[in-house]
Amino acid sequence: MTYQTLAGLNPRAFTDAARELSRCAARLGREYRQYKSHVMAPLQRKDDWRGGGQPSAAVVATVNGLAIDTLRLRIAAGSITYTYLAAGMATAQQELAVVEHDIEADELTIDGDGTVFNPRWWVVDDGTRAQKITAYQHRLDRILAFATNVDLEAARRLGDCGDLPVTTQVATAGVLEQAKRDHADAAGDIQQAVDAVDSLIATAARSGVTFEAGDLPDVPSLIPSGATAAAASAGVLFGRLAPPPTKGTHYDLDYDLGKSRHGPKELFTMLRNRFAELFPFTGAPAKLREGQRVDLGAYGQRFPVVASRITATGWTFNTLPGHIDYPGKIEFNIVTGPDGHARLQIRGTCTPLCGNPVYQRIGRTKWDQLSENMRKAAAN
Repeated sequence: MTYQTLAGLNPRAFTDAARELSRCAARLGREYRQYKSHVMAPLQRKDDWRGGGQPSAAVVATVNGLAIDTLRLRIAAGSITYTYLAAGMATAQQELAVVEHDIEADELTIDGDGTVFNPRWWVVDDGTRAQKITAYQHRLDRILAFATNVDLEAARRLGDCGDLPVTTQVATAGVLEQAKRDHADAAGDIQQAVDAVDSLIATAARSGVTFEAGDLPDVPSLIPSGATAAAASAGVLFGRLAPPPTKGTHYDLDYDLGKSRHGPKELFTMLRNRFAELFPFTGAPAKLREGQRVDLGAYGQRFPVVASRITATGWTFNTLPGHIDYPGKIEFNIVTGPDGHARLQIRGTCTPLCGNPVYQRIGRTKWDQLSENMRKAAAN
């Protein structure tokens, strides 16, 4: 795992893969239930059976039915493993953002290979900068080692998920016992995958890493019925890290942008492409991209954020360590109101400080400015 690779990853792609595999497992579950009802059960009951061979036919049907369900369990284990990968990379990226912030604050730089260096090499120094460079390099190396270990562990688990279960057309000796072992092993893989995710989330919590609702799927929702009892009873692993907003920790703003010949999608596309011009903070990028980390500035303070989600009509900034609202998020969305006017809706979820009226007045001046910039742009 290199610095550039980690910085450019979008953990939500792994989350999307987890949900897609979960849907695939659910479809296989429905197929298995139909096969069991229409093929396995009648053979085992000898319904309408004529002639010999019923025991062998029942064995073949049972083996092939177990193969369907074993495949379902292995796909579900793969789904949970992709969640593990998403959580691991998100953890590494948040820790990386903290180090990058500290490095920049000390007027140092990271090159594309992840090497920390002093861009002002000509300035004589007492050795303090060299010590800081060494310390920062160790922190970066530790983060990259963590991300590499997560990546390798996920690759190993996903490789195991790809093993095909035993199937048969003939009731050979031992084939049913092998099918049962495959099925039990697949259920065990799910339990191990759940344990790995739980351990990783606990590690992230100790590091102060947070996950927003939607960043990661709820693991119990990925666990198929019929898996191990321990896995099936697993708690909501991410609930303790992404609690619902409590009273006094959020604000909602709704701005009338006036009539516009452009719809919400067109207006947001315009904002994305002219972001540095319209977004009233220093450090705003020329174009907003999902997964992008941005070091915004205003009032002499820095507000590091990451564009964690972008939709057709808006985006979400997750705050990073060093932001006054950390941990928190700010959601922006453009809609069309009942009167046909374009509207900009902003919702902030943050620390108890954002419930302070004085703080809200200071922060609102920037959102007032953003809405005015958008109103003028929408009128064109």
